Amino acid sequence: MKYGYYQIAVLAFTLMGLEACSPATEEAKDVVSTRIVADQLDKNIAEARHARIDDVSYVLDIDIFGDADVFTGQVTLNFELSKGSEAITVDFTGGHVETIEINGVGVDVNYNGYFITLPERALFVGKNAVTIYYSHPFSQDGTGLHRFTDPVDGLTYLYTYLWPYYANRLFPSFDQPNIKATYEMSVRAPSGWQVSTAVAETNIEDDGTSALWVFPETKKFSTYIFSLHAGPYAVFEDMAGDIPIRLFARQSLAEYVAWEEWFTFTRQGLDFYADYFDIPYPFGKYDQLIVPDFAIGA
Repeated sequence: MKYGYYQIAVLAFTLMGLEACSPATEEAKDVVSTRIVADQLDKNIAEARHARIDDVSYVLDIDIFGDADVFTGQVTLNFELSKGSEAITVDFTGGHVETIEINGVGVDVNYNGYFITLPERALFVGKNAVTIYYSHPFSQDGTGLHRFTDPVDGLTYLYTYLWPYYANRLFPSFDQPNIKATYEMSVRAPSGWQVSTAVAETNIEDDGTSALWVFPETKKFSTYIFSLHAGPYAVFEDMAGDIPIRLFARQSLAEYVAWEEWFTFTRQGLDFYADYFDIPYPFGKYDQLIVPDFAIGA
């Protein structure tokens, strides 16, 4: 992942504040206001949804190979529903929804450009599986899945920026920090590209034109911490103790990257925060990416 212990600490503090200031009260379970048709999620909807939904996992298949302007995907949302008397909304801004299946049955697409409404009649109290086939333009504003073509050599790079409410521009989701989930993903990308996400790949099937990258299930975390980065990145690799560490940079910048210095500070940082929090680094690897066109500082 590209997120350090500082971001993890900030996330923990944020979620503590969310639980303290915005509890999912008994009233929230029964009172669901009409959702505003806009690129946002209001407090009432978030509380009501959190009160009803648990044990969430996403299974993702994303194709970034077939079209220069649009990526396509299939996501299956698996979740437990404690109450089935109200519709559920799934966040998804700026895309196109092809089809929806709920528990194996096709339903009419009810999508307004900002969120998908799942009808209560198709949902079960207990386990549900919702599969959504969709497409979405690559971003040009630094949010969601951003696409950049390097003017130096014409190579294309993709990366995600999903905080605070942009994960739903990558895939339809319950995009709020207190509905944590696991993520399992496969990605179809051009042959020769690197693909990085929260976990290391378990398999790459390359046919010489495109490659299918397969990633196992992650640990449970909030949607905005998920990531997908892809492109013909130059990759520098090393170890921090028993943690694999990598640094990605675009080809035209790679010769100027002081990667040994980056890794020195990375090792020092991982050692410091492991000691400070008295918790070993909890993930299987640590990736950093120097990405072009980034909208904020880091």
